[in-house]
Amino acid sequence: MRQKVFFFFLTISIFIKSNYASVAEHTNVHPTGQVGLIENYSANTLGFTKLLFSVSGDFAYDSHLVPQMIKQDGYLQDGIFSYDTLSPFAVLYGIYPSLAFGITDFLDISISQPVFFDVLEGSLPSGGQGDFSLALKCRVPGSKIRLIEGALLSEITFANGNKTNGFSVRHGYYLKKVPKSDRDNEADPVAFFSAGKPTWSLMALGTLGKHRFFLHANLGACITFEKLLDNALAAGIGIEWYPIREIGLFAELYAEPRIKNLTNGFTVTEDPFHVSPGVTFHAPGGTTLSIGGSISLSSRKDLIFRNTMRGISMITRMEPQWRLFVQLGWNGFIIAGDRDNDLLLDQDDRCPDV
Repeated sequence: MRQKVFFFFLTISIFIKSNYASVAEHTNVHPTGQVGLIENYSANTLGFTKLLFSVSGDFAYDSHLVPQMIKQDGYLQDGIFSYDTLSPFAVLYGIYPSLAFGITDFLDISISQPVFFDVLEGSLPSGGQGDFSLALKCRVPGSKIRLIEGALLSEITFANGNKTNGFSVRHGYYLKKVPKSDRDNEADPVAFFSAGKPTWSLMALGTLGKHRFFLHANLGACITFEKLLDNALAAGIGIEWYPIREIGLFAELYAEPRIKNLTNGFTVTEDPFHVSPGVTFHAPGGTTLSIGGSISLSSRKDLIFRNTMRGISMITRMEPQWRLFVQLGWNGFIIAGDRDNDLLLDQDDRCPDV
């Protein structure tokens, strides 16, 4: 038994050691513009003077996201309101343009301005911008190849998003706090596309692996400055594998529970919780194309929140059952690097770190 365990760990060690390479070889992009996957961030950074531009989009269709909608239909002759009770399908869209830049080898800055568009059967389409975000990622300084990378990410959103439109919240912490005594009642959102006031997220990031295989782990918190809202924890894990240099496969798990759902019975499935597989294609010249999706693991509990705007009352679930994701991006160095100071540019150097 001991020999089997020894050879197992020896095999894993040889696999990881044989896959050492520059972290700059693969630049997958989080929708905020930082290096990462669909939901989780990588601890790796872009590199000094690397510029990145990307446009991400997602699409969801769910005939059960809104199990009940009560819509005011006018007046009866005796002056009493008339209502229609429906169970409509919902279609959700999101577009996330982003821009990022490597200030140093270990410090990246990014900006993103999402736009959302919701379609609910029987109602007029509703769209608007989300909250603008500014993010900084600081990796542990050092240019040598490391098996384990660590970083901190700080993100601020500025609450410039539309506060009246939409049918489905984009984050669970957009829902107002519900008193513990009223736990069985629905919670109204402060808005669907915005937190109402600025938020601040701080996350610890870790990445294990080189060249062909990467394991990412994220843990942090989102602080909301709107008193009606709860703070949230953000946690996730993701893997990337490159069978060849130009193609990367990835899968990740991500949860964003509000603090109340961690302290009151650990009901984390009442907040966004999903698994996301996908594939990334890397073309010459720095162009990338990522295609993936998310499958919800959240509770299908009917009474999550209630919308009472525009004469509509509806009961919805936390997130759609599935979501498709596509991203097109480009990245390249404004100033070509030479990390090992051998007078060969990194892009022409077979061993840019040696």
